[in-house]
Amino acid sequence: MAGPVVTALLSPNPASGIWAPTDNTTETTLASATAASGTFILLLDTSTQADGDQIQLRAYASADGTNSRVLDELSLGPAAPSFKMVSYGPFPTPDFIKFTALLVAGSTMSRSFAWRVVNLNGA
Repeated sequence: MAGPVVTALLSPNPASGIWAPTDNTTETTLASATAASGTFILLLDTSTQADGDQIQLRAYASADGTNSRVLDELSLGPAAPSFKMVSYGPFPTPDFIKFTALLVAGSTMSRSFAWRVVNLNGA
């Protein structure tokens, strides 16, 4: 079995990028797939998070590939964390997975957060 890799099973492919929130109301899909089997972890670089920023991460799953439900939710803030990388997961799934991010409170000026999704199953 291969080790953890930035997955190519999700969209975008590879599942990585920069999240630059523009407001405090838009939940942004970072990565998703309707046919991806694996155990996924979202890694988020929080080094640019400042005091007052509150970030909400969500993982969605679906039993039927159509109706997604919140599988888990994690809130970061309002105090900036002392750690600079968040590991969110793991989430095993037979098919559907979606990771989202939302800046609930704080400044959106010049904030950007690098992220990537790794598959512990190596695909």
